[in-house]
Amino acid sequence: MCIVFIVITGFLAFSFYMDGSMLYALMSGSICAVLMIFFARNIINNAPCLFGSRTDCKKKV
Repeated sequence: MCIVFIVITGFLAFSFYMDGSMLYALMSGSICAVLMIFFARNIINNAPCLFGSRTDCKKKV
């Protein structure tokens, strides 16, 4: 779901930039960047579970 929001806000930023609305492009681009940072951090933290090198992923700590 996060990827959908990243793609939508990235497309909006590009669309606003091409239209000449720099303020809206900057706001949309910054939202896209924040979402991308959280997504990348989540992927890095959960990579062992996603790619199968860890088996205790569903345990509560």
